[in-house]
Amino acid sequence: MLNERIVYFQKYFLYIVDKITKSKLSYGLKFLIGSGILKSSHKRYCMFLRWMVRDSFPDFGFYKSISKKELLYPTDVHIVRLSSILGFSNRKTVDYFLAKSISDYFLQLNREDPLAYDFALSRLGILKICKTKYLPEICEYCELKKVCNIYRTR
Repeated sequence: MLNERIVYFQKYFLYIVDKITKSKLSYGLKFLIGSGILKSSHKRYCMFLRWMVRDSFPDFGFYKSISKKELLYPTDVHIVRLSSILGFSNRKTVDYFLAKSISDYFLQLNREDPLAYDFALSRLGILKICKTKYLPEICEYCELKKVCNIYRTR
Protein backbone atom coordinates (compact mmCIF):
# COMPACT_ATOMS: atom_id res chain seq x y z
CA MET A 1 0.00 0.00 0.00
CA LEU A 2 1.37 3.39 -1.04
CA ASN A 3 0.54 5.07 2.27
CA GLU A 4 2.64 2.51 4.16
CA ARG A 5 5.53 3.05 1.73
CA ILE A 6 5.39 6.81 2.34
CA VAL A 7 5.38 6.35 6.13
CA TYR A 8 8.32 3.95 5.91
CA PHE A 9 10.23 6.48 3.79
CA GLN A 10 9.50 9.30 6.25
CA LYS A 11 10.62 7.33 9.28
CA TYR A 12 13.72 5.96 7.56
CA PHE A 13 14.66 9.40 6.21
CA LEU A 14 14.28 10.95 9.68
CA TYR A 15 16.42 8.14 11.12
CA ILE A 16 19.20 8.72 8.55
CA VAL A 17 19.14 12.50 8.97
CA ASP A 18 19.28 12.10 12.76
CA LYS A 19 22.20 9.68 12.44
CA ILE A 20 24.14 12.01 10.14
CA THR A 21 23.52 15.34 11.88
CA LYS A 22 23.37 14.24 15.54
CA SER A 23 21.45 17.44 16.22
CA LYS A 24 17.83 18.43 16.58
CA LEU A 25 16.04 18.74 13.24
CA SER A 26 14.75 22.17 12.26
CA TYR A 27 11.02 22.81 12.14
CA GLY A 28 11.24 23.32 8.36
CA LEU A 29 12.94 19.97 7.74
CA LYS A 30 10.48 18.15 10.00
CA PHE A 31 7.60 19.82 8.16
CA LEU A 32 9.06 18.89 4.77
CA ILE A 33 9.65 15.24 5.66
CA GLY A 34 6.53 14.73 7.78
CA SER A 35 6.11 12.71 10.92
CA GLY A 36 5.26 9.26 9.56
CA ILE A 37 1.63 9.07 10.66
CA LEU A 38 -0.19 6.29 8.83
CA LYS A 39 -3.58 8.08 8.89
CA SER A 40 -2.21 11.24 7.26
CA SER A 41 -3.27 12.18 3.72
CA HIS A 42 0.42 12.88 2.86
CA LYS A 43 -0.60 15.62 0.43
CA ARG A 44 2.93 16.77 -0.42
CA TYR A 45 4.13 13.22 -1.09
CA CYS A 46 1.04 12.33 -3.10
CA MET A 47 1.44 15.45 -5.22
CA PHE A 48 5.15 14.78 -5.74
CA LEU A 49 4.44 11.16 -6.67
CA ARG A 50 1.70 12.30 -9.04
CA TRP A 51 4.26 14.40 -10.92
CA MET A 52 6.86 11.65 -10.92
CA VAL A 53 4.63 8.64 -11.77
CA ARG A 54 2.05 9.94 -14.25
CA ASP A 55 3.48 10.30 -17.73
CA SER A 56 1.17 12.79 -19.42
CA PHE A 57 1.41 16.58 -19.34
CA PRO A 58 1.95 18.34 -16.92
CA ASP A 59 3.59 15.35 -15.18
CA PHE A 60 7.06 13.88 -15.78
CA GLY A 61 6.66 10.09 -15.56
CA PHE A 62 10.16 9.41 -14.17
CA TYR A 63 9.17 6.77 -11.59
CA LYS A 64 8.32 3.37 -13.04
CA SER A 65 8.20 1.28 -9.83
CA ILE A 66 4.86 2.79 -8.77
CA SER A 67 1.76 2.26 -10.88
CA LYS A 68 -0.61 5.13 -11.66
CA LYS A 69 -3.35 2.94 -10.14
CA GLU A 70 -1.58 3.07 -6.76
CA LEU A 71 -1.51 6.85 -6.50
CA LEU A 72 -3.64 8.63 -3.93
CA TYR A 73 -5.38 11.94 -4.56
CA PRO A 74 -3.41 14.83 -3.08
CA THR A 75 -6.14 16.08 -0.76
CA ASP A 76 -6.48 19.59 0.57
CA VAL A 77 -9.31 21.94 1.53
CA HIS A 78 -10.20 22.54 -2.13
CA ILE A 79 -10.58 18.84 -2.88
CA VAL A 80 -12.53 18.30 0.36
CA ARG A 81 -14.98 21.03 -0.64
CA LEU A 82 -15.38 19.76 -4.20
CA SER A 83 -15.64 16.11 -3.16
CA SER A 84 -18.58 17.06 -0.97
CA ILE A 85 -20.25 19.19 -3.64
CA LEU A 86 -19.81 16.53 -6.32
CA GLY A 87 -20.72 13.67 -4.00
CA PHE A 88 -17.42 11.74 -4.03
CA SER A 89 -17.18 11.82 -0.26
CA ASN A 90 -18.86 13.49 2.69
CA ARG A 91 -15.81 13.30 4.97
CA LYS A 92 -14.70 16.65 6.39
CA THR A 93 -11.33 15.53 7.75
CA VAL A 94 -8.34 15.67 5.41
CA ASP A 95 -6.78 12.29 6.12
CA TYR A 96 -5.77 9.01 4.48
CA PHE A 97 -9.36 7.75 4.47
CA LEU A 98 -10.57 10.77 2.49
CA ALA A 99 -7.68 10.46 0.01
CA LYS A 100 -8.42 6.75 -0.38
CA SER A 101 -12.17 7.24 -0.86
CA ILE A 102 -11.66 9.93 -3.52
CA SER A 103 -8.98 7.81 -5.22
CA ASP A 104 -11.30 4.77 -5.20
CA TYR A 105 -14.11 6.84 -6.70
CA PHE A 106 -11.94 7.92 -9.61
CA LEU A 107 -10.49 4.43 -9.96
CA GLN A 108 -14.01 3.35 -10.92
CA LEU A 109 -14.04 5.99 -13.67
CA ASN A 110 -10.53 5.35 -14.94
CA ARG A 111 -8.93 2.01 -13.97
CA GLU A 112 -5.55 2.90 -15.45
CA ASP A 113 -5.14 6.50 -14.29
CA PRO A 114 -7.53 7.65 -11.54
CA LEU A 115 -5.61 10.89 -10.98
CA ALA A 116 -6.24 12.04 -14.55
CA TYR A 117 -8.86 14.47 -13.14
CA ASP A 118 -6.78 15.86 -10.28
CA PHE A 119 -5.32 18.89 -12.06
CA ALA A 120 -8.72 20.07 -13.33
CA LEU A 121 -10.40 19.59 -9.94
CA SER A 122 -7.56 21.30 -8.09
CA ARG A 123 -7.64 24.31 -10.41
CA LEU A 124 -11.42 24.54 -10.08
CA GLY A 125 -11.02 24.61 -6.31
CA ILE A 126 -8.01 26.93 -6.19
CA LEU A 127 -9.54 29.47 -8.57
CA LYS A 128 -12.76 29.31 -6.52
CA ILE A 129 -14.85 29.12 -9.67
CA CYS A 130 -17.40 27.07 -7.75
CA LYS A 131 -19.04 29.32 -5.15
CA THR A 132 -20.64 26.38 -3.26
CA LYS A 133 -24.10 27.81 -3.86
CA TYR A 134 -26.32 27.96 -6.91
CA LEU A 135 -25.52 30.94 -9.07
CA PRO A 136 -27.19 30.69 -12.50
CA GLU A 137 -24.47 32.70 -14.27
CA ILE A 138 -21.91 30.07 -13.21
CA CYS A 139 -23.85 26.85 -12.57
CA GLU A 140 -25.89 26.80 -15.78
CA TYR A 141 -22.67 26.72 -17.83
CA CYS A 142 -20.67 24.40 -15.58
CA GLU A 143 -19.71 21.10 -17.20
CA LEU A 144 -20.00 19.34 -13.84
CA LYS A 145 -23.65 20.25 -13.25
CA LYS A 146 -24.82 16.69 -14.02
CA VAL A 147 -22.94 15.38 -10.98
CA CYS A 148 -23.13 18.48 -8.77
CA ASN A 149 -25.18 18.22 -5.57
CA ILE A 150 -25.68 21.99 -5.47
CA TYR A 151 -27.08 22.08 -9.01
CA ARG A 152 -29.33 19.05 -8.45
CA THR A 153 -30.85 20.44 -5.23
CA ARG A 154 -31.35 24.05 -6.34
